[in-house]
Amino acid sequence: MIATTNTLVSLEEYLNTNYDPDMEYKDGALIGRNVGTQRHAALQLVIGAYFHAMRATYRIKGFTEARLRMDAATGRHTIPDVMVVERP
Repeated sequence: MIATTNTLVSLEEYLNTNYDPDMEYKDGALIGRNVGTQRHAALQLVIGAYFHAMRATYRIKGFTEARLRMDAATGRHTIPDVMVVERP
């Protein structure tokens, strides 16, 4: 089960606070993340390493567990296991 806090926090507070383990943010609520298993972490490492190796070929950048703003209007942030973005 993933925990959600009952106390609302501002977006500014969320962005300026380090949580351990890290939390996602939706509508002022902090949402706990499943931190996974060793097998999950190993797979995440392999996928991240692949995208890192392909960064020049495909003009991409790869990130692991980086906060991502999903909705500017609500300030919703999520933390994907692996994220790949196109470089300009």
